[in-house]
Amino acid sequence: MAQNCAHASDDNPGTESLPLKTISAATVRARDFDQILIDEGVYREKVPITRHGTPWEANSLLLFRAVPGKAVYLLGSDPFEADWETVADGTYRAQLPASLFGDETYNPYERSCVVDEPGIARLSDC
Repeated sequence: MAQNCAHASDDNPGTESLPLKTISAATVRARDFDQILIDEGVYREKVPITRHGTPWEANSLLLFRAVPGKAVYLLGSDPFEADWETVADGTYRAQLPASLFGDETYNPYERSCVVDEPGIARLSDC
């Protein structure tokens, strides 16, 4: 994969001269014993692992490796651009857009937690 390469595309064959753009595309095409080389970039994507190898063949699992000398970041987070407001000295808050949470994704911040006394918290609907 070469996310930052101008001619990278998930329609490519995944060779050095015609690299794939995403880890997901490489994982779907990979077979047992394959190594997936990841070139420099910040990768924010769900990666389906469809090949699991076999327990009696040690190297049959997929192997993910960064291209030597390249900075590769795999992030399980979405970028969040917001209007931050100061709540107190060193404390800030921002509205979370609904787009960060899909239809079937739980939003852990939907309900707030209220601390009535040290060590005792309750969920609040307000």
